[in-house]
Amino acid sequence: SNSYKSKMIKPLTSLRFFFAFMVFLSHIGFVNVDSPLYNWLHRNVFREGLLGVSFFFILSGFILSYTYEQKVPLKRNKLYNFYLSRFARIYPLHLITIFFALPILISQNLLNLKALFFNLFLIQSFVPIPKIYYSINPPSWSISNEMFFYLLFPIYIYLFNRYKNLHVYFFFFFYILIIILHQIIPVQYKEFFLYVNPLIRTLDFILGISLLKFYTQNKNMFLNKKNSFIIYTFLEFAVCFMFLLFFILHNIADYTYRFSIYYWIPMSAIIYIFAFQGGAISKFLSHKWLIFLGEISFGFYMIHFVVLYYALWLKPIFFSGLNDIIYAFFIFTFTLIFSFISYKWYELPVNRYFKAKFLKK
Repeated sequence: SNSYKSKMIKPLTSLRFFFAFMVFLSHIGFVNVDSPLYNWLHRNVFREGLLGVSFFFILSGFILSYTYEQKVPLKRNKLYNFYLSRFARIYPLHLITIFFALPILISQNLLNLKALFFNLFLIQSFVPIPKIYYSINPPSWSISNEMFFYLLFPIYIYLFNRYKNLHVYFFFFFYILIIILHQIIPVQYKEFFLYVNPLIRTLDFILGISLLKFYTQNKNMFLNKKNSFIIYTFLEFAVCFMFLLFFILHNIADYTYRFSIYYWIPMSAIIYIFAFQGGAISKFLSHKWLIFLGEISFGFYMIHFVVLYYALWLKPIFFSGLNDIIYAFFIFTFTLIFSFISYKWYELPVNRYFKAKFLKK
């Protein structure tokens, strides 16, 4: 919609693609190249791509609060419209990825009907069994979480507006809880409880809401200064450097802390500073092609694993002698093409249809 376009924070839209790409890199583990450099990159860079999910959860809380200006009315019609528009945005794409994943799963005897049931209702991330929460189209566990966040969002906004510092108390309570859980949960359950579990990951989402409150208070920080472009450019480079530093030093933190807590500071700093859209990197990220990549990034994120399924299935038939890096590049290219097709001819039309047919005026 036009109101969304006018409210869009361009650099943050573009950044979505970069983080979706990181998740993609973390999933192409099949590449077996006899290259020490590549293997080092895979171990230390690509596998760390799971941090992209945390970025999306924080950004989700930030952008929703920004879009609804911290005022999600609890009146029935407006609440209905809010839920419908969120559903129309994510469920149709989720459904079509299931549809395309099924032939592969059936042909390889990998279809689990129980998993299909949980996936159809988008509640797979509540079930502490890897064969359920990473099933059918594995990245969709995070969409299961998003749906849960959307459900709670109006309640959060109501409570956080009513009780001024509640979001801060909320945050610290959960933060301490995560550290305690980290100490007491058996290793085999850590991934579920600290990475997948929507009740814990709602903290990333609350962090995004809190970040928007902070942003709104400081909106005009350097806006009227003569050299504001230079100040913002410096800050943008600084937060990118900070993120890079955290990324390079990630081995100092336990793997399970890196699911969320470890990257919160650099991620929040990136979202906060780029929301001002004031510096040179923002200008670069506001290029129409990068914004477009950001807009198709949800499709890219949701489709890449299904493309991976088909690519691995077809490998012995068509790609047996192909260098794995070229093969991975093929997968990336096809994912990009299908994301574009999906966005333009499926996601947007279906979204419009839902809103035209079911939104209450």
